[in-house]
Amino acid sequence: MLLRYPRWLLVGFFVMTSLRADSGLPPPAPDLLRDRWTAHWITDAAAPRADYAVLLCRKTLTLPAKPATFVVHVSADARYQLKVNGQVVCSGPQWGAPPSWRYESVDLAPFLQAGENVISARVRSYGDGGPLASMGRRLGFILQGDTAAERLADTGTGWKVLPDAATTPFTDERGKLHTYFALGPGEHLDGRLYPWGWETAGFDDSTWHTPKRTGLGQPQGSGAEDSQWLVPRTTPLMELTPLPQPGVRRATGVTLSPTLAPGFAPFTVPAHSSASVLFDQGCLTNAYPQLTVSGGKDARVRLSYAEGLRDPKTGKGNRNEIEGKELIGLGD
Repeated sequence: MLLRYPRWLLVGFFVMTSLRADSGLPPPAPDLLRDRWTAHWITDAAAPRADYAVLLCRKTLTLPAKPATFVVHVSADARYQLKVNGQVVCSGPQWGAPPSWRYESVDLAPFLQAGENVISARVRSYGDGGPLASMGRRLGFILQGDTAAERLADTGTGWKVLPDAATTPFTDERGKLHTYFALGPGEHLDGRLYPWGWETAGFDDSTWHTPKRTGLGQPQGSGAEDSQWLVPRTTPLMELTPLPQPGVRRATGVTLSPTLAPGFAPFTVPAHSSASVLFDQGCLTNAYPQLTVSGGKDARVRLSYAEGLRDPKTGKGNRNEIEGKELIGLGD
């Protein structure tokens, strides 16, 4: 990974995704496999229909007690990350193919508490620049309670939404690879515009929008409109597992030990300067990096990832024999 930034505080934490042996997904209530849902697909009235966009969605629930179970079924066009009270629950949906649209069934009870709770989702639509696996039609999100007890969480006018003006697609590197590219764009996040804390209780969402409803959820075979027939996920959820701290292969502009320190001790880059740090996880990793930063007004952080670096002849060679060789940059 290559990080370039002026004065900044960083704490690194890596999370690996892998398939677990038992998905543990609860089955949907029988009526949700047969009848039209009570939850609506929601979006923002001003959201683009077929362009890249990010939508923030939140719902505040007040519960008299912590529930024993609270099963919901959730999907989005094209991707979502679901949180409850700021904790990550799952991401999805599972990739599918028209006319079927997958959804995840998850029990939110472990994340809920007596009193005020916030269910939130960050939803991304790709438009023309999406990954080849994406079949998105229109930016949207849907969450359906399994039974009457959970249907107070159904998506509809009781939710609040806000287009994420802080996030824009980052596509500069794609044109430089000169090779087959099946992924979607990266993201550029302007922290000055981001509504920090929006996934938690106590956040003021009074200026957020009432969502536009674009149709009720429909199980496969329901009605004449088959654009987004909803069917249960068929593969296990991706597991989130913390990884060991990565080693430091190279650092310029800042002094770091080869392994940093236990717990990823923070470090500071002096004001009006830049630094570059190359971390090595030691193995090919599918992961979500987490950065914690403070200070450094108008600073920039750039995070890139590659499965191997290139030698001076732009070749990667044997990925297991790069120790001690001259490495010049990120691979493709």
